[in-house]
Amino acid sequence: MDSRKKENFSQDSNLISRGDPQTFFRMKLSTVFLRIVYPGVLTAFLTKYDFEAAKKHVWDLGYRVSKYVFNYFKTKSNEFEKIIDEIGEKVWGTKFKIQFNKERSVYLVSPKTCPLCEDMPPLDMKGLHNCFPFEGFLIGYFELLKAHNLFDYKEMSVKVLQSKGSGADKCLYEVKIVI
Repeated sequence: MDSRKKENFSQDSNLISRGDPQTFFRMKLSTVFLRIVYPGVLTAFLTKYDFEAAKKHVWDLGYRVSKYVFNYFKTKSNEFEKIIDEIGEKVWGTKFKIQFNKERSVYLVSPKTCPLCEDMPPLDMKGLHNCFPFEGFLIGYFELLKAHNLFDYKEMSVKVLQSKGSGADKCLYEVKIVI
């Protein structure tokens, strides 16, 4: 192998340590990475733990990822809907449709494309959806916004109502936030 090929290989194999984190996030590799790794992680949790423990680990995975993402990306807005839009665009690589249900005092959030469900094999398990980590991610991210005085609220809950990965026509999350 000539030195130029060796140099290129060495440089390409150490992609994360090159450049700044913002450049890395602009590459939109997160969706590709999720689609490669997530099914294996989910299978490992379901094989190693009973169903409820596996569910907790999947939720915690989203929660822990939010902590990492927050180190590199903080939303610019302090309005709930705009924060969700920024997370969708900058972190998940998608746009969200957000509707407020006045009757139930909840936001219904639906991604145009879900990075955890699109083109993935169906997950047919009652109570566990491909996009379940999104619950933990949103809770963790908003906790950090609050801790850093970037967005204040009294309480928040997130629930996956339906998932494309479980046969629904779209993913739909319910977010209750008391400000």
